[in-house]
Amino acid sequence: MKLFHYTLGNKVAAIIESGVIRTSPRQPRFPEKPIAWLSANDEYEKTALKMGITGSGESRMLSIAEMALNGQGIFRFVFDTEKVKQEIFHWPLLKARSKAKPKINKRLLERAKSVNVDPMQWYGTLGEDLPICTATLEKGEISPDGTITWVSVDGNVEQTDDRVLQVTVQEAKNIGLSFECSNEAWKTVA
Repeated sequence: MKLFHYTLGNKVAAIIESGVIRTSPRQPRFPEKPIAWLSANDEYEKTALKMGITGSGESRMLSIAEMALNGQGIFRFVFDTEKVKQEIFHWPLLKARSKAKPKINKRLLERAKSVNVDPMQWYGTLGEDLPICTATLEKGEISPDGTITWVSVDGNVEQTDDRVLQVTVQEAKNIGLSFECSNEAWKTVA
């Protein structure tokens, strides 16, 4: 099964540098366990939409196009569950085993309902970060009608306005940098 972790371009370099999709929350209150979130939605996980502040100071949910514009593009890491070593749980098990307070689960479900998302598309690891060494990275190209086409970023090295180089492992290899994934962590090799 293919699962996706949706993110923004301004976060891709940090994810590649860390080598993992980090769990959230980072330090939950005991006994809650954090989750590295994934989605079975192959178009876009709308619960990944961010809040923005309008010129009048009001907050509202940003559109996908606004997020792409303000977040240096939209991206997703694509995982084939057959290649992932961590145990991936479906939402009903995540909900029960994460031991999150009922009000947190209620807030997640309310958010899903507000953006018309089916929580049964949610998956994740429980209590451990998810290594990206088996994932591929894709960039979303948004057409004028709002349709998203996902394109592999292989061969497309980007430099953002803040001079952060965004590169996949394959792209790094193509430009002469060497990386390896061992013990589920990335490191450069000479």
